[in-house]
Amino acid sequence: MLLKAGSSGEQVKALQRGLKMLCCYSGTPDGKYGGGTEAAVQKFQKQQGIEADGIVGDETWRCLVEELFSLGTALKEQGFYKGYVSGAPSVKLYEALCAFQRARGLQPDGMAGAATRARLFRYGESVVFPLDLGSKGDYVWNLQYALFVLCCNPGGMDGVYGSATAEAVRKYRKRYGFPDNGAVDSTLFEHSKEKIRRIQRALREKGYPTAAEEGYADANLIEQIRAYQKQNWLTADGQVGPATEELLFGAVQEDALDSLPLKRKSRGERVQNLQYALRMLCIDPNGTDGIFGGGTEAAVKKYQKRSQLAESGVVDTALWGRLSAEIKPLQEALRNKGYSCRADGVADTACYQAVLDFQRKHALSADGMIGRGTKTLLFGDANAGGTLSAVLREGSSGSLTRYLQQLLAEQNYAVTVDGVFGSEMKRAVENFQQKHGLTSDGIFGAQSWKKLFEVRSKLVLFSDTMRFVQAAEAELQLGFAEDYGNNITPYGEWYGLNGEP
Repeated sequence: MLLKAGSSGEQVKALQRGLKMLCCYSGTPDGKYGGGTEAAVQKFQKQQGIEADGIVGDETWRCLVEELFSLGTALKEQGFYKGYVSGAPSVKLYEALCAFQRARGLQPDGMAGAATRARLFRYGESVVFPLDLGSKGDYVWNLQYALFVLCCNPGGMDGVYGSATAEAVRKYRKRYGFPDNGAVDSTLFEHSKEKIRRIQRALREKGYPTAAEEGYADANLIEQIRAYQKQNWLTADGQVGPATEELLFGAVQEDALDSLPLKRKSRGERVQNLQYALRMLCIDPNGTDGIFGGGTEAAVKKYQKRSQLAESGVVDTALWGRLSAEIKPLQEALRNKGYSCRADGVADTACYQAVLDFQRKHALSADGMIGRGTKTLLFGDANAGGTLSAVLREGSSGSLTRYLQQLLAEQNYAVTVDGVFGSEMKRAVENFQQKHGLTSDGIFGAQSWKKLFEVRSKLVLFSDTMRFVQAAEAELQLGFAEDYGNNITPYGEWYGLNGEP
């Protein structure tokens, strides 16, 4: 082995990586043996008590490998390095060191400085207890992480035993029946380790790797808990509270969480679909988090009451089918408006987001609830036609447009009865308005409707109420039907009742 100024290649890059891990080189390994690398080699040689000539021969390389072997062994013992430890300055060893630093809340710079070594090699293990106000170090840091995971938040994980940690310890003592005597002795610390060890084992059995050694809590453990919680529709807070513990330790069958019937403690995508569906039908389940809690149960009961069903709070196959039948027309309407959601009766995230987007675009309250205003707009034609209001104009379409065409045709205006307000229809409306002294704008609004009903009933001296009834009778005779049950009627604009049942 001989590396010196001017050398280059992967061997030099590995050398730089090893020197960096040993805090002798701070640059980025680039495989070029320049002045910086030479100075780093000299620094390492001085530390090892060998000739500092800046040249890497067999002796220098051997010392480097020995130091890295010690580092790799410690990383392996704590679960961060997998496989055989050779002491070679490999990328795998460097990444393991960075992972350890991240898990310990240290700067992941890949340099094993004093703080990293203190935590990695656990200096002073035999004299750390008792831990009390003012204590510092790795064991305090582990204690703080354990307290957090076990729902006794110390307010921060900084390795310093302050008042917040003391309060968290008091909470832990009370919860687990320890006498409240302040300091953390080895008995209490071992108790917390056993709690953490149990969590680590359960997570590993479920495929979530906990990198730290058995029983010691760290940032990686919290990260794995959060991943497990997120995957299982739990609040991803990194703390093992009642809901997480119940699922993690097998009190709930995981494979049955998201199957019908859905009820209390169910969780998963289908529960979230249920919650979306309830919201779209204007029943608030108090969240759309995929967890069937009290709010969802109350919402299901409200839906069952609305549907005149037994208020069990349980969603069986029949109730799921009933919900799907109500959701499918809403999905079809969204698709008609250009949204790409499915029309299968399952209210998924894409469907719910489409509702929110539709509401925002139409200046409605974006709450995901398809109430009267949203439904009126949603079931209108693609060009915002006549079903949106009794004001008809070019581009309108639907039953109300057809009805007007029938009435105008009765009075010999040139219109085609096809339910579409086109240019021909606009000319007919303008002619009607001009004939009766109205603004001739081609828009058939409240005044035009009023005049139309007056003209149709001019031979009969009926009151306004009777003309109202006569208009309703005319609707029946001409086969008029509200579009999608939106309560938009020919006389609604006249009387100010449109949108009302």
